[in-house]
Amino acid sequence: MKINHRFISLIIVVLLAISLLSACTPTVDKPVDNEVLLQNAGFMVEKTTVDEKTFVEIGNNGSSIKLEVVDKDLFDSVEGDEFYIYTYNGDNILKSISKNETIKGPVLSSMEQGIEPNPNEVTDEIPPVDKVPVEDLTILDQYEFDFIGNGDMGSIVTYTNAERNENGDIMWDDGQRWLIVVHSEDKDYVIFDDYVQLGQINSYIYSINGDFYIATLSSGTANLTLKLYIYNPDKDMFMETIPFNTDGNVNMHHTTVGFF
Repeated sequence: MKINHRFISLIIVVLLAISLLSACTPTVDKPVDNEVLLQNAGFMVEKTTVDEKTFVEIGNNGSSIKLEVVDKDLFDSVEGDEFYIYTYNGDNILKSISKNETIKGPVLSSMEQGIEPNPNEVTDEIPPVDKVPVEDLTILDQYEFDFIGNGDMGSIVTYTNAERNENGDIMWDDGQRWLIVVHSEDKDYVIFDDYVQLGQINSYIYSINGDFYIATLSSGTANLTLKLYIYNPDKDMFMETIPFNTDGNVNMHHTTVGFF
């Protein structure tokens, strides 16, 4: 399996940008009629006008998206070859956009990296194990996907030992066990199993050219860690890398969660 680090590095930076720099984006009007807005980041490719309608094309990770811009001031504000964080709705209409110089440099640097795999980056190998007991744990999230590619659906499930109350709400404590497991029919892969103090784990599941990835972003009062898990079908195991980890005397001042 050949790992394309150029694409992976860009995805990592974008994940960090969206997860950590949301506070730098402009204020978005509260969606009306339960409108769902999507958030992404990328470089401005082109501005066009067709039949009096204005459009912008924004590139990211080897592809691009074309969005209609109804707001003329918004259309006039964007510039070519700049890096933006933006939101749009299900009709591909741009709702907000903000230039971000802070992460433009790291994104450009990541795109210039070589694409040959570096075995020294692998910090752990996660082989399959017997079925993990999870009967006493609470399910926080689950997603089904054929990550092996053999037609059998597996499930990626996030658990915690915190319980739900009679209303179904999680009764969080200052810290609890978090467990992320990839379940297949007869075996499991334990992606994450640790006690998290005053923090949480976010996961991102995606594939590139048929290769399967899981990214976890772990945040606490004194740490921030991004781990990437790549499924290797030849070894039947997940390869762990740590693209980003805080070091030194860390004091987390503020975190921002999704707005919609």
